[in-house]
Amino acid sequence: MFFSDADNQKCLLGSTASNRAWVDTDCGAGAGPLWHWGTESNQWDGHTMKRLVSNANGGCLTAD
Repeated sequence: MFFSDADNQKCLLGSTASNRAWVDTDCGAGAGPLWHWGTESNQWDGHTMKRLVSNANGGCLTAD
């Protein structure tokens, strides 16, 4: 889980059964899926970017 104290203590969760991600106040008391920064990176406009990867399903967080 990704925990944000600034957003009413909500967590970014990833599903173990699908490629879905969502924000919720039920953070699983530390037992929920975790995220990590992937080893691959790319450069864009002078910034280095890495992928946020779900430990629950190995998928990368993608937003449009």
